[in-house]
Amino acid sequence: MNGTLQESLNQTSDSTGNSLKSRTGGLLESIEVKLSHLQNCKEHVQKLRLENEALENKLQNKVGENRQKLNSEIGRIGLEMKGHFSIQKAKNNKLQQKLTQLKGEKTAIHEHLIALKSKISALERVVGKDK
Repeated sequence: MNGTLQESLNQTSDSTGNSLKSRTGGLLESIEVKLSHLQNCKEHVQKLRLENEALENKLQNKVGENRQKLNSEIGRIGLEMKGHFSIQKAKNNKLQQKLTQLKGEKTAIHEHLIALKSKISALERVVGKDK
């Protein structure tokens, strides 16, 4: 493109003047520099987009790994908690049975104490009559 434009400018008559040719040539060089810079910028932007995509993929992979690890850990902790809950429930049942047994023994002792008091009272009445 640049070559044909330059050739057409060279073919123009000298009546338009060297200054027009030189200004046009300067503009062409400026345009080429700008186009080159623009192309470099486009390549850089494309490179940044690819890097961004790669980083996003890597981040998604890490998020997936972490989610999987956390789910696994939650499952393990859940099973562990169920085990502890079962053990605690068994302990509570044993304590409840022991408490029921102790209450029964307390009631039996209390009844035995009432019976002994009754016997003592009866004996005191008998001893009191003998005097």
